[in-house]
Amino acid sequence: MRVAIRLVFLVFWRWSPNRIPVSRHESNPDSIGAHVGMFTRTLQHEKSSIRKRVKHFGLSLRDSPISFSKANKLFFLCGGTRKHDLPSRRREAIKNFIQGLSPEYTVIYAEGVFSELLSLGHKKNILDLEHVISDIADRILIVLESESAFCELGAFAHATFRKKLIIVNDERFLQSKSFINLGPIYAAKEANAPVLWYPMGEGVEELDGIGRIFTKLEATLQESSKHPTPKKYDKWENFKSDKDSLYFVHDMVLLTGPISYGELIKIFELLYGSQRFDLLKDLLAVLRASKLIERFEVNNVAIFRALTPTPLFNYHPGFNWQAMMAAFRSYHFQTQPKRFEHAKPNR
Repeated sequence: MRVAIRLVFLVFWRWSPNRIPVSRHESNPDSIGAHVGMFTRTLQHEKSSIRKRVKHFGLSLRDSPISFSKANKLFFLCGGTRKHDLPSRRREAIKNFIQGLSPEYTVIYAEGVFSELLSLGHKKNILDLEHVISDIADRILIVLESESAFCELGAFAHATFRKKLIIVNDERFLQSKSFINLGPIYAAKEANAPVLWYPMGEGVEELDGIGRIFTKLEATLQESSKHPTPKKYDKWENFKSDKDSLYFVHDMVLLTGPISYGELIKIFELLYGSQRFDLLKDLLAVLRASKLIERFEVNNVAIFRALTPTPLFNYHPGFNWQAMMAAFRSYHFQTQPKRFEHAKPNR
């Protein structure tokens, strides 16, 4: 059986452009501490290939800033929920429309991020979690179709976030002197945040004429596109709860995965020294909700891997990201081959 699995791996595995050498050694640790300890010892060994690749990567980060290889816009979509915690029909239609405009547009629902953060042991309240997501998103779309959506509007109408807002509301209330219009919507308009009005139907179970806003929505999204500036990640202090740091963590998962959270922390310690890396949990949760990475379990250990085939950043020309990716996958296949039984080829 073991030989058959390895033969299938050699024939079908497409993660790396290079073939990965296969070892006859197989490890089956019984605890998180065991597999992280083995990984740590290898990472500390001066002659190990994965240590050399990480150190070389660190030097390249100090030598030059990195820049996005694509626009990769991220939109946070709030609104009502149907039965069984499904997003409203309107939100589904908006998400499909936006992601159909460009392969570089990603729309995420709040619910998915919250469940991911909780699964990683996050202790923050939901309001603080929404602020985490808002810091990361390029724009925040709120469909005013439920009580929870009005609460979210109140939270995101804060001066820090209102410039990112795109509000969708029922045109029956366009001239209303309500607190919603005179408070958070007025504050959003002062920050030049667009409000898209249309005749909204009743409830969240059925689809209405939401398509009437799509032309204006597309124009708004195009207006918000800005050319990203290069980023420096030569020290941990440069990491924030923002989209740049989010995509850098994606690239780390791509280059070193399939990898556990504990192992990822050890790599960051090698790059940046002993720090509090709590931010990584937030970023991993958003990445999974964005379907840029996936999570599965092997021997009761959560493992992460990227769902994209190439990095989201352009790195120093002297850094060979394919070689780093091949070194880590060779190591994981020799020590944790079961991780590859759960994985699928990158898209």
